[in-house]
Amino acid sequence: MKTLLFAVSVALCASANATTYYFADCGTGKDPACVIGNDGNSGTSPTTPYRTSAKFQAVFNAAMPGDRLLLAKGGAWDAVAVTLHNVYSGASAGNLAAMAANPVVVDSYTPSWGAGTAKPRLNGPTTGTANNPDILMNFSAGESRPDGGYVVRNLAFEAAGGYHASLAVNLFRWPSNVVFDNLTINGFGWGGWGCAGQAGYGYPSLITLR
Repeated sequence: MKTLLFAVSVALCASANATTYYFADCGTGKDPACVIGNDGNSGTSPTTPYRTSAKFQAVFNAAMPGDRLLLAKGGAWDAVAVTLHNVYSGASAGNLAAMAANPVVVDSYTPSWGAGTAKPRLNGPTTGTANNPDILMNFSAGESRPDGGYVVRNLAFEAAGGYHASLAVNLFRWPSNVVFDNLTINGFGWGGWGCAGQAGYGYPSLITLR
């Protein structure tokens, strides 16, 4: 009972301390009224959003349990190629369990300038080769421990179409407890999904698509 109560207390504290971050950019396919964010902003209010996918990657990889990263509906980001490995969840088995119980969430929000209907659009790069494919969102557990505890939902992933070496989402080595929900995926030469383990590390597990 003491163990259960302690676990509940940890989860509640993590949730109470969680932070919401906002992002807005105006690339290809944007809402005509789109307003660009700035990576020099605080990023913690819809009126002061961050801008770039590079900032998104940095915030995601440093996020804590329960944090949310929200992208503007009607916003669009060009040449997105992020590698996501959260430092907190990958530090220990206990941290991974805490993140799985109270995941980092990537979702959309309705900005003041938009109609509020179009999913945030992430446009992939177009320079991939067979030996170095384009990957828009690469969950790569590149460290010595697995990471995970993520929810990604309500986004649109777009590529140029035609055949070139590209994937929308890749899961490499051993990310776990990842949910993908209500994603639109279009135009990727190698398809929407890639999933691979590696000897000496492990394999992705507890991955949900819906």
